[in-house]
Amino acid sequence: MSNSRLDFLLRKSKGKGRLSSYLQLFLKIGFQNDELQLVELIESDVLVAEMKIVLLNSSREIEFISGEDTFIESDLLREKYLAFEPNSKCYLFTGDYLYCGMFLCKATTAFERALLLAKEDNQNTCFILDYESKYFFTVNYYDSDNLEHPNIFDIQRSIPVSSENISSKIIG
Repeated sequence: MSNSRLDFLLRKSKGKGRLSSYLQLFLKIGFQNDELQLVELIESDVLVAEMKIVLLNSSREIEFISGEDTFIESDLLREKYLAFEPNSKCYLFTGDYLYCGMFLCKATTAFERALLLAKEDNQNTCFILDYESKYFFTVNYYDSDNLEHPNIFDIQRSIPVSSENISSKIIG
């Protein structure tokens, strides 16, 4: 068995024990079960790998906002949010995607809850990947113990220069 296959099986095994807690994190911030479609680990791995390739050639913007602000007070998040079509979807996930996969959900709901997800996540980070790969966000929360940026959200938006669509190849 190759190392990559073994690594995948170990991650998948670890994820079985974490999946319930992972789902509970999303429910805790206001999602309902029927609003979340689990994207399995193997599909998540492919999406992330392809996203990394696409993002090598992307423009990136960074913004800092107060840890007390809502998503609408972020220029980067608000710009995309206001441009959504009614049925827009995206992938929302934390660092636990390595073990549990990611969730496909309504884009508006993901944006409305992203800051809270970053605050509640153990690693204080969440990610948003557009269903059509038109953008990728990383949201980091630095709590009051952070000396450099206490109680601050660090929001990074990456937009691929080429308009390759990675997610529709996986989940349709």
